[in-house]
Amino acid sequence: MTRYIIIGAGSGIGAALARHLAAPGTDLLLHTGSNAERLGRVAAFCENEGASVSTCLGLTEDPALIDNITAWLDPLPEGGLSGFAFAAGYAKLGTVDSTDPATLRSALDAMPMAFQRLCTCVTPKLADRRGRILCVSAFGAHRSKTHSYAPTAPAKAALEAQVRVFAANLAPRGITVNAVVPGFITKEPGTPSSLTPEQWAEVTANIPMARLGQAAEVAATAAFLLSEPAGYVTGQSLHVNGGLTL
Repeated sequence: MTRYIIIGAGSGIGAALARHLAAPGTDLLLHTGSNAERLGRVAAFCENEGASVSTCLGLTEDPALIDNITAWLDPLPEGGLSGFAFAAGYAKLGTVDSTDPATLRSALDAMPMAFQRLCTCVTPKLADRRGRILCVSAFGAHRSKTHSYAPTAPAKAALEAQVRVFAANLAPRGITVNAVVPGFITKEPGTPSSLTPEQWAEVTANIPMARLGQAAEVAATAAFLLSEPAGYVTGQSLHVNGGLTL
């Protein structure tokens, strides 16, 4: 039995990763912030693929989310967790001048602070030599010329720094910790976007591959980093962006 926790599985890359991993013999705990209906559709797809699925709701910045995760983890045997994926977060446009301390603090609480808490919660149950941790970062942590994401870029950069710290600390157990760094990814219908249609067209024109990425493409890369063959890859930030940061 392989068991994964996916934080931020209600839409986008997190949902695509859940659908990619779903298979007979797989046990999934899927999380989203508040949209139970959307998460329910992802869970139903995964169950149809043969996976066993549990769900939980809660804002990542709320420490009470730990209680929901712990309730699912407690019955597992030691080493019973295969992987933990943190795909929660949001893109918020803004300049340095327009970003007040409260907005920056909110992004830090929702992303790197939450990642820290949740990793600390799940690592005791991760399987030695087979356990995997993954987070979803963003190109904004590396490039700000295309659009300025001053509220969230520092939070994503902090995530990648944490990846390296956790990777070094967990390497003696053979547990890998990595990040996947998407570029501009096509939004699912009905999900919010930080860009207007005109801005999306401008963005696409500046991508060397001249197209937006698909969530499934990022999910496939993330799934590799969660897999057994990726056992010697750790502390890395792997870009999936069509050449955006070249």
